[in-house]
Amino acid sequence: MIRWKDSVRFDDLHGAIVLALSRADAIWSSQGVDCWITSGNDSDHMVGSKHYIGRAVDLRDKQLTDPSGAAAQLRSALGPQFTVLHEDAGKPNSHIHVQYDGV
Repeated sequence: MIRWKDSVRFDDLHGAIVLALSRADAIWSSQGVDCWITSGNDSDHMVGSKHYIGRAVDLRDKQLTDPSGAAAQLRSALGPQFTVLHEDAGKPNSHIHVQYDGV
């Protein structure tokens, strides 16, 4: 199941991100956990971030048994038009960043 924090905004979310979330949900479900979105186009991100134009989301990784493996699976499932990064691995604010780079 896809869930999100109350503070998450989805203004102008690109359709490709919706597809990415569906694939992420299947991967998270295979590890027995819900897929939590922790950021859409809310919060502070670096200048020029695709979060601000609805082309990136961050996903919670703490409940996954193998977050780096889940990121790799998602990267493989989505293909070259997406960037999938396990950011800040091992730190309290770690997460999986999913970004659509296509047209």
